[in-house]
Formats: sequence, structure tokens, C-alpha cells
Amino acid sequence: DKTVGAIFSNQCYQLTIEVAGNGFTSPYAGTYQYALDSVVSMSAFPDVGYLFDHWEDGNSNNLGTDNPINVTITEDTTIRAVFIAIPTYSLTINVNGSGTTNPVPDIYQYTEGQVAVITAIPDEGWVFSGWSGDIGQANPQDNTIQILMDANKVITANFLEPDHTVVISVDGPGTTDPVPGTYYYFDGQWAFFNAIPDSGKAFAGWFENDELISNYPFFSF
Repeated sequence: DKTVGAIFSNQCYQLTIEVAGNGFTSPYAGTYQYALDSVVSMSAFPDVGYLFDHWEDGNSNNLGTDNPINVTITEDTTIRAVFIAIPTYSLTINVNGSGTTNPVPDIYQYTEGQVAVITAIPDEGWVFSGWSGDIGQANPQDNTIQILMDANKVITANFLEPDHTVVISVDGPGTTDPVPGTYYYFDGQWAFFNAIPDSGKAFAGWFENDELISNYPFFSF
């Protein structure tokens, strides 16, 4: 058996909960009655695209960012949850030379703190020579870079037409390092190649237009 009793207080005060911006609170915004020295816990929940910034009282004094916040009722009190829009920034992607990017050159919007991933793609016969602009700590020579969006930024993917083209092919059981394919070089660059025969096989030599130019596996020019 149990005996319960409801206790009422003659000292009661109003708690007014308000919202500024896009979001809601628990308890919901409104006016509530509480007994003296009651402790009320309130939580703030931002809508999509917004964030909770701070609490403030009826005089707009900042009460901090604790979420939830506990308020002791000693008088009529107003508490306001303040929400602000998450900042957005633009990323402008440009191209200099013959090539494109992924995503394609354009202006894109990102929320603060997002990381943009961009890849440079040269056209056939062209070479990616580097990024310029607001690339932060990214390596300008990397085809794919990541950019932290904390401000409006402009970047450019630069492409150059090479001075020389080298086509590597193989005949017989083996491969090369770098692998067979088409490579581009500029005046003054060195090209390094290594021939790697399959197990139990031998390297016969490097040939150009059917003429032996080197019989050493490692070849440079």
C-alpha cells in the first residue's frame, strides 16, 4: 500500500522560453509556472542548415553554450535559445590550358567545415602542371586535392603542352617501371625506365625503331 500527496507552493514564478532563429527547445517555447528553487533543464535542437549558438536571458545577456542548460527558478525568468545559419562559402574552379576537373569548372557552394575534393584531368597530349590559388596545405602537384572550406576560395588547374612524348611498349614476357604507356616530358626533364623480365626470362635490350639503343635494364635519357 502507498500513500502519496501533492504539494503545492505559494511561491511560483514564470519561466518564458523563447527561440531566435531556426530550431526548437525542450520544453518547447512558451511560458511555464515553476515553484521557487525549481531546477529546469532545457535543450536546444537546431533545424537542418542551422546550429545552436548560445543561450541568453531576457536582457540579451549571453548565458553560454551548455546544451542542455539547467536554470534555477528564483524569479520570473526569460531564457532564449539562439540559432544561427551554418555559414556557406563558394569554391570557384578554373582551368588554364587544355583539360578539365572533377567536378567540372564552375562555382560551388559548401557549408563551413566541409572538405571539397577536386581532381585535375588533362586532355590527351597535355600534362597537368599544378594547382594555383587558395589550395591551403594541399600539394599543388597532386592531381587530386582536398580543400577545407572555411572561406570563399578560387583555385585553378593548370595544364601545359609537353615538349616530348615517350611511348613505352614491351615485346615478350616482362614489363617496365613505369608500366608500358604514353608519357610526357618537358625540355630539361630526365626520363627513367627499368625493364623487368618475368621469372626465368632474360632482358634482351631497349630498342627504338628496331635499333638497339641499350642492353641494360635501367635506361635514362
